[in-house]
Amino acid sequence: MSLPMGKISMAREMLREMSTPSDERCILTSIQFKYNCEVFSIGLMFGGSTMDHIFIEAKKLGKIKIKLYLDKAPKTCQKIEAALPFDVNLTKWGDELYGDIPVEIEPESPQEECEVGEVAYWLDGPAFCILFGRTPASKGKKPRLISPGNIFGKVEGDPSIFKQFDRLKIRLFSAK
Repeated sequence: MSLPMGKISMAREMLREMSTPSDERCILTSIQFKYNCEVFSIGLMFGGSTMDHIFIEAKKLGKIKIKLYLDKAPKTCQKIEAALPFDVNLTKWGDELYGDIPVEIEPESPQEECEVGEVAYWLDGPAFCILFGRTPASKGKKPRLISPGNIFGKVEGDPSIFKQFDRLKIRLFSAK
């Protein structure tokens, strides 16, 4: 069944109006309409300006790229990106560096066990965490947060570079 051209034009005009957000952040929405006693729903995503990576920069390290898990933690990625840039003073806990950040995020598929190189938003901090090996909470070979966090990305390259630091000041920023 196809919609008459008038209905399609009206839907396009509605999309055009909604697809120009002033802050250029990604917008998820759904449109529902009725035609011949049937209800149709269309799910939409606009903007698309959410980056697929962010960067860590430190005098002692240079620039390091973090690949974001947009499919696993989209809200976490969006909220962190919206707050960028900001500085973080990291402290070592086992093979993890963590530090307070100025972002409040709700749980999004929270977990404790991670893969080496993953980055997390620790819910009890709130804190930014870089996991590069076993932590005091680890039960096996994998890194483990002390309590659940949103795993939202992974360091590109060798995360063991962080092992040399007990404390480290970094700047998180986007590629924009």
